[in-house]
Amino acid sequence: MWRFLRRQRAALLSSVALHLVFAALLLISAYFTPPKSKPDARLHTVKARLVEIPPTPLLLRGANPPDDAARRAAEQQRQAAEIARAAAAQRQQTEDAARRAAERQRQIAQQRQTAEAARVAAAQRDAEEAAAAKRLAVEQARQVEQQRQAAAAELKRQRQIAEETERRATAEREAETARVAAAQRQQAEDAARQAAERERQIEQQLQSAEIARLETERQQKIAEEAEKMVAVEKQRFMEDLAQQQQREQDREDELLAALESEQLAREVGRYTPAIQDRVRQFWLRPPASNRNLVAVVSVRLIPGGDVVPNSVRIVTSSGNAAFDQSVLAAVYQASPLPVPAGATFEHFRDFDFTFSAE
Repeated sequence: MWRFLRRQRAALLSSVALHLVFAALLLISAYFTPPKSKPDARLHTVKARLVEIPPTPLLLRGANPPDDAARRAAEQQRQAAEIARAAAAQRQQTEDAARRAAERQRQIAQQRQTAEAARVAAAQRDAEEAAAAKRLAVEQARQVEQQRQAAAAELKRQRQIAEETERRATAEREAETARVAAAQRQQAEDAARQAAERERQIEQQLQSAEIARLETERQQKIAEEAEKMVAVEKQRFMEDLAQQQQREQDREDELLAALESEQLAREVGRYTPAIQDRVRQFWLRPPASNRNLVAVVSVRLIPGGDVVPNSVRIVTSSGNAAFDQSVLAAVYQASPLPVPAGATFEHFRDFDFTFSAE
């Protein structure tokens, strides 16, 4: 009950003032109302005559002058009025404090709504930028794949021309034909190296864009941390916002990890055919070997694509010893093999690939 009265001070003061006013009115009414005498049941007839008595001051007869009673009544009324005014002033102060508190709550709510709108806009802008970067990366990867396919088709066409030239060439022109074939293989290798260089440049551009995006996110986090210290009233709201942003960052980190894993798989899938084509350029088909022979070869490389000596071995034999030996010789002659640089190379330090006679 006391806790309720402390919270409702205006009501308490108004009630006390009202009770004081009622008490003052009761006192004034009791003072001016003459007492009622009990009627006597027995009536007596008394003979009397009028005698003129000189006026005597009321003070000599023990009565209070009417002016003092009126002054006391007026003083009590004035005190009651002052108490009522004090209660009204206290009630007005309470109402003003309530209005100020409501206005402050409304301002805090508006500030929270503004911050929430800014956070939503920033999240939408980040999502749109990430989607645009992803579309750009996909488009660039598609162009690189088209260039690689065109280079592979050109290499295949040139190989077919070289084989046809070799079949039709006479014994006297075998040396000339071999020279022409070697020149064509060199051109194909140059084209493959150029394509690899273009892919590396595109990869560097993608990495630069990713670094810039991460730097932008870091700057945004710093700005958000500074805003959390501006006002004590915003502490809880800013903590919730920081937790939400952390969850979004975790989701972005997971997406980035998945994207890196997907890019790594694409890199492995892109360089493995290039390695097979490189080995095929130096492979000489053994006599009496059919086109259905397939062998799995294990290779150990160092950065740059050079084959470690005595590291090439047959993991799964084709069943034809001459074919297996020709594949091993082609791997050594094809060194250095086309491999990526950086962390992706670690997947090619020790790896297996399939080589078929087709």
